[in-house]
Amino acid sequence: VIHGKDLASGVFGSISNNLRGIAGAAAAPTRALGGFVDVLGKIGLAGMGLSAIASGIAGIAGGMVSGNAEMERYETQLGTLLGSADLAKQRLAELAKFGAETPFELPEIVRAEKILLGFGLAGEKAMKLTGKSSTELRTILGDIAAGTGATFEEIALNFGKFSAGATGEAISRLQELGIVTREQLTEMGVKFSKSGELVSPLPQAMAAAVKIAQSKFGGGMDKLSKTFEGQMSTLADNFNAA
Repeated sequence: VIHGKDLASGVFGSISNNLRGIAGAAAAPTRALGGFVDVLGKIGLAGMGLSAIASGIAGIAGGMVSGNAEMERYETQLGTLLGSADLAKQRLAELAKFGAETPFELPEIVRAEKILLGFGLAGEKAMKLTGKSSTELRTILGDIAAGTGATFEEIALNFGKFSAGATGEAISRLQELGIVTREQLTEMGVKFSKSGELVSPLPQAMAAAVKIAQSKFGGGMDKLSKTFEGQMSTLADNFNAA
């Protein structure tokens, strides 16, 4: 990279000088061409700007290094939560694929996944509490985030609190975001005390909340992916993966 930059800098310098010469020659005939001369002068500056390509090459290389370091950090963190480096690699590959197919970028997805794992809302526990596998639950939470405009992390955190028994706080926030209300849960057979505390078993309440959210926000990520912002996010994920 350094060698290429050294070789390229001389070439771009010559281009810049030549363009400056063209601008200077065009300035001689008449003032009527002043505006055109200004344009040529700017082209000369643009020629100087071409030298940034060499720096850009080094920047890409640096980005690859930092990107790999970031992936290693994610792998280490997930390895701690999953208790296995091999499982962490598998999960990270799964999350990267999820990011490439959705409007969310990998860092946010990993942060949300760490929250879910921290609450133990994965594997058999996820199925027991929500009736959904970890993969299905991740998709539903992503659809909710896409539909509400909340971050993936916040949605994961609220469902994590729900799973941990902090149902009052979690349901209040889910209601604020328009995801699910106590009335809707009641219609699904979930019972609350007069003071608003959950009476029904936690798995019943969570499964009902997830079902309501899925029916309301299902396909949210797909819709968001078709927007300009979503397409740019997907492009960034695929570039980072490359």
